[in-house]
Amino acid sequence: MVELDRDGQFLDRFWDDLVVSDDANPGKLDPRAAALVRRMQALAATPPPTSAARERVRSRLNLPTSNAPHQEESPMTLTMDLLQPVPIRPNGHLRSNRARNLTPIRKLSSSHQWVAALLTAALILLTLAAAFEAIRSGEGNPNDGAKIPAGFAPATPSPSASPTTEGLFDVGGHKLYIKCTGTGSPTLVFLNRLDETNLYWGDIPGAFAQDTRVCVYDRANQGKSGRAPMGTAADSVTDLHNLLTAAQVPGPYLLVGDNFGGLVATMYAGTYPDDVAGLVLIGPLHPWQAEVESLIPSKYRTGLTDEHASNREQVAYYQSLDQELELLSKVGDIPVVVLVGDNIAIPAEWPVNQVRAKTYEEYQRFADAFSQGKMIRLQSTAYIVQTAPDQVITEVQKVLTELQTT
Repeated sequence: MVELDRDGQFLDRFWDDLVVSDDANPGKLDPRAAALVRRMQALAATPPPTSAARERVRSRLNLPTSNAPHQEESPMTLTMDLLQPVPIRPNGHLRSNRARNLTPIRKLSSSHQWVAALLTAALILLTLAAAFEAIRSGEGNPNDGAKIPAGFAPATPSPSASPTTEGLFDVGGHKLYIKCTGTGSPTLVFLNRLDETNLYWGDIPGAFAQDTRVCVYDRANQGKSGRAPMGTAADSVTDLHNLLTAAQVPGPYLLVGDNFGGLVATMYAGTYPDDVAGLVLIGPLHPWQAEVESLIPSKYRTGLTDEHASNREQVAYYQSLDQELELLSKVGDIPVVVLVGDNIAIPAEWPVNQVRAKTYEEYQRFADAFSQGKMIRLQSTAYIVQTAPDQVITEVQKVLTELQTT
């Protein structure tokens, strides 16, 4: 994640608006046109960066380094460069709903305001006209990049080259949302952290869409999925199996699970061992979680157990840990990678050294429970997906490459 210095503020705000999110698509405008509109709005509201900030933008987008002298440049110059069809690297940067604590940015001069406003209006009109023409001419696939003028076309492949499956599927009394893109085997399935939706993964899944089939989904009571009565991780496993069947998503699967998603992934591999080719488990919940928590002073432990019990997904937390233990020995002889942050924050009110040592001890014990299990400590906090997305991509890619070449 970029440093929020005076120049870096521009880059951070621009990059947020460059990432296509599932929310705030204006009206019925197709997603790519909506993304372009958001880019223009961001540029219109942002002051021109210094040359140092501009070069950081160029570096993030794989643009060649500028040889121009060090001087401030206008939004028009920067916009023309950034709208070229350059390959955009996935960076895992997540759009946060929390307000940023940023230093106020200086206002645009009146001349810059006019240039930015005119440029924005012109580009928005061009984009809207192209989208309208595509719909009017009967070519109305809203995801088809060919309907955007060539000068603005993204560098990523159009979905027509990577067939997409997306929607709600009945899994037995309720419906779950899933989205799959790309082709290839094994199918990469991402399992969210507890109380999170598929958007939690940011750009990480997209990093693999050209290499294999990639799927994200929402468990019951989360995101776009339907409601279901309170259950356990075993119910989540059954739901996922029924969802993959209903959506006709072929195995074998490489499951990538974070936190509770790691627990569900482990149990899925123990329940359907012939269907799972490998596991990447990110800070996963494991059967000895309660042993770690037993070191926490009772007045703090009570609040923690209450928090676990009141999760929005309505799953029985501790019962699910017991279910995972029963299935560990049934996981097949497959590669299992346990990713752990090496900078896990422990509240000062707890016995810090004891809790930290026990945490890593039990993660290692969990990894050792698999025939091909290994634990890898990454330079990250406990929230690895947010603080070390590139490292996640690297480790998943290693397992994927191993499976595709053996």
